[in-house]
Amino acid sequence: MLTLAEQYPQALAALDRVRALGKEIPGDYYLRAIILDKLHDYKPALESYRQFLATSGGKNPDEEFKARQRSRIIERILSKR
Repeated sequence: MLTLAEQYPQALAALDRVRALGKEIPGDYYLRAIILDKLHDYKPALESYRQFLATSGGKNPDEEFKARQRSRIIERILSKR
């Protein structure tokens, strides 16, 4: 809900609490990646996309496709810096 309302700092704080509890699931990595990507915080976004892809296991094919595409784009952005 916080992500849809574009309340990104609050959404990241909520995801940090989930991480602290050790309860992260692949969707949490994906949401974190999207938020960081929107904030142009590319290195952590790329890391989160990679964590999502490593843990999703083919259960979220549409999101996995999007994550792979964004990862490629972010890698290009970072290589130009």
